[in-house]
Amino acid sequence: FLSHRRQTSDNSLPQIQTIKAKRWGLMKLALQTGAVIYPAYTFGATDMLDQLTPAVTNNEKNSSKSIIGSIMEYLSRKIKGGLTLYYGKYYLPIPHNPQLSMVLGNPIYPVLDDDTTELNICGDKRTCKRIANPTDEQVEELMERYVNALQSLFEQYKIEAGYPNDMLHII
Repeated sequence: FLSHRRQTSDNSLPQIQTIKAKRWGLMKLALQTGAVIYPAYTFGATDMLDQLTPAVTNNEKNSSKSIIGSIMEYLSRKIKGGLTLYYGKYYLPIPHNPQLSMVLGNPIYPVLDDDTTELNICGDKRTCKRIANPTDEQVEELMERYVNALQSLFEQYKIEAGYPNDMLHII
């Protein structure tokens, strides 16, 4: 619900790119399964489609866009899944054509100790150590490493990707 397409093609104008990256369940699952996490960010992805969003300021509360967006947000919370109405060129689900640049970061291993690997369930490949019941502190520590890696990745590549003045806000 926080994606907003640029109103101008001038990428030199600063914009705050907000993403919801704090997925506690994903981090817990990574700890339980020993999955390695690869931080990734796609520059320009928010410029592909427009979407109806909930009201952000009091001035927008009376617009039909914000009312529909608020309803979609409410329904999404009820079903515990993301619903959104989006549109592109000619108000159809045809994406606009921004330049996209995807960057990948270094792997984040869920468990940090000297012997971080073990054989997987089939016994033929090495995976990270698994923690059957990770504590909240372990999940939070992994989340912090992921968010820091994502922020660093954004800052490292934003100039090359053509978004030199943008800032990343991770919630």
